Amino acid sequence: MLKTIWMVCALFFLNACDRPPELKKEQFTGSWESGDGAIIELREDGTYTARKLDFLAYCCYDEIEDTMRFDMEGDWRIMEEGDRPILKLSSNQTFEDYGIEKTYTVDDKVLSHKIGMELNISGRGMLENKPPWHLFYWVGDPDDMNKYEFLKKE
Repeated sequence: MLKTIWMVCALFFLNACDRPPELKKEQFTGSWESGDGAIIELREDGTYTARKLDFLAYCCYDEIEDTMRFDMEGDWRIMEEGDRPILKLSSNQTFEDYGIEKTYTVDDKVLSHKIGMELNISGRGMLENKPPWHLFYWVGDPDDMNKYEFLKKE
């Protein structure tokens, strides 16, 4: 009987560990800053402004200088990608706006790719699913563990 009670308790414990908390927009509104001084301002109305983002960390193209920074603005939302939450930044700005030729063709029209960003949401704890949260994306191969990371400013 005691063995059964322990097994039931263990199952409840493991089930509780697996269930991430519900992410609410209010937890993410405010200013987020990277170690190099880039700032993302997430507003309650679902819009954002990002300033001084490192273009080389964002994408790797021959046309980009090591010191190139960019700003962007648009809409943001929290969504699931597989079993991980992400914060998606959408924008109407294109690579062409920055002099970078990254295009695709639709109906015989050559269009420039829009600039956007999908930031991983990670937290504390063994499963990284508890606040305080931080936002990041992988720079290069994720196996190299290089992150462009943003922490919420208090």
